[in-house]
Amino acid sequence: MQAKNLVLGAVLAGVLAACGTNAPTANLPDEDAVAEALSVEEGLDSALLEDLPVGSGGLAVQSVADQEVQATANDWGLPPVVGRVLRAWGVHLPPKDASGTCVIDVSAPPVDDDGDGVVDAASASFDCSGTMTPEAHQVDQEIDFTVSGVIDFTDKTGDHTGFTLTLTDFVVSLSGTRNGHAVTRTRTVNGTVDLSGSADTGWTWNRDLDLSVVITVDGAVHSETTVASSKTKTYTPDDPNQPGAAGTVTVNGTTTITRNGETQELTVTSSTEPPLHWSRECARSLYQIFKERRFGGFDAGWIRHENLTTGAFFQVTYNACGDVTIKKSL
Repeated sequence: MQAKNLVLGAVLAGVLAACGTNAPTANLPDEDAVAEALSVEEGLDSALLEDLPVGSGGLAVQSVADQEVQATANDWGLPPVVGRVLRAWGVHLPPKDASGTCVIDVSAPPVDDDGDGVVDAASASFDCSGTMTPEAHQVDQEIDFTVSGVIDFTDKTGDHTGFTLTLTDFVVSLSGTRNGHAVTRTRTVNGTVDLSGSADTGWTWNRDLDLSVVITVDGAVHSETTVASSKTKTYTPDDPNQPGAAGTVTVNGTTTITRNGETQELTVTSSTEPPLHWSRECARSLYQIFKERRFGGFDAGWIRHENLTTGAFFQVTYNACGDVTIKKSL
């Protein structure tokens, strides 16, 4: 699985490069800001799906890692999905009393009037930094992180009926080494995600996001892009009694990518035969490889991006978890 997914990362970066992104500089790490931006979107979606309840008891907790995310979020007065989003983007929030380098100002004490185990509302301002280590955080190397900006969260009434998440100037930066070079990936996110539904009917989320990604290598800008996306996605559980275990996903929307003064408008669709399929088990196994939520946790179906002007496209087909093929006409 690992080799196939590493190949996917290289191929996807190459496909995007053919769409007008910069080719990697010789002897420098193969880092691409457009591929990074798409992985930010994939990580967000996977975090939302992993926040759904695993069993009929309503809890979304399945593993020790899940329990750590939920416990840390609760300590800070944050809804668990915020902790999951940060974990998906490669950040392990420290415990609230760990040190003074992480400050999260939550606007009001947590209140849960509907008793669903999720705070009714929270506005959190982040000024947080720290270092993650292989020993403590199961990462491949020592990684410095900074998180800043504001997240506003509003829960919907009822058990796992949805929420609205708004990110304002929300910046996540990760710094480490690759191929002997210092690499920093900085993602800035603005926009809103609105999720609604239930285990019986499935869930729908509307996502309108503006992303800016800058990758520096040895202190110099290596790759950068902005991505504006507006998408509607649905998730139908395979088993309503275990809604967060696995299910089918539909994707429809647009993505606009701007880089080096060139803008591309892409439509985004997903397959129906076979349907695009997500699995919590697949998402977890890929996380063990990449230490971030990459490639969405899909194990069947495809997602297609098509250029509205030229008709050129690239399509990622998920034959099985970690087994993918690429079709493109570029």
